[in-house]
Amino acid sequence: MASPTYNDVWTYAHTLQGVSQQARDAFLVAAAEVDFSDWAEAAEQLRQIAMAVTDAYGLAAGELGAQWYEYCRAMKYGSGYRAIVGTTSRYGIKSDCDTVIDKLFKGTITEDALIGALAGVVVDHIQTRARDVIEDNLDIEYKAARASGNDRFADEIGYARVPNAGACAFCIMLASRGFVYRSEYTATTSKRTGDRYHEHCTCTAVPFHQAGTIKGYGKKLAQYEDTYLDARSMWKSGNMPDELKQRIDTARAEHAQKVADGQAWDKWSDDNEITIVMRWQNPGMH
Repeated sequence: MASPTYNDVWTYAHTLQGVSQQARDAFLVAAAEVDFSDWAEAAEQLRQIAMAVTDAYGLAAGELGAQWYEYCRAMKYGSGYRAIVGTTSRYGIKSDCDTVIDKLFKGTITEDALIGALAGVVVDHIQTRARDVIEDNLDIEYKAARASGNDRFADEIGYARVPNAGACAFCIMLASRGFVYRSEYTATTSKRTGDRYHEHCTCTAVPFHQAGTIKGYGKKLAQYEDTYLDARSMWKSGNMPDELKQRIDTARAEHAQKVADGQAWDKWSDDNEITIVMRWQNPGMH
């Protein structure tokens, strides 16, 4: 049975990043013409620019995600399935823009920083568009398989999560946990478990394949597993420096405050603490 190679994953990820960079550049060019003499008007213009750019480049990202889905699926089951691109709501991009813009009115961000932050929002939504196409098609196929009684095929539906160069500790933790994510499971529990992608994440979803079957990826997978297991072992033993324990306690308290303020909804978990230990043991991880 054929499977994608790590080079395939790398090529797809960098192609998607290229589309994201083009979208970022397009946003910055248009944003440079905005007059900040009237902050309210400037904010509205930037919001509209961000949504327009995301609409334009999001279509290309969605098509790319569909092609990647078809490619990975065909390697396991043969050709014949046409991935559905569908449409995406503007609510997410508008909401994220509003969150950033609100900082300008509160005086916690400068005009230059605002433009940079909005450019980052655009990039994240372009990346998300491709990933949504993959997860949407997994859900479509999962539901169709269950409805037709094809439980064996439904049980094989999911994807491998593959971090790219410079992946953060949290992504490596998720990846080393087995790499297998069910589309329906992820869709219904993502806010609690963090299985979905955080801001600025560059992980790649590889449909219908487990990470261990991706050619040329075994050594890197083993490194991720070792990194996670080392951190988990230290965390489980409780034998941690006082400064590290304090860091965990502080992060837990800050998270509880965000929940109380309505800024976060996910529950604090052991994975959050293991991630902090991983960052401690590997300072290069952000």
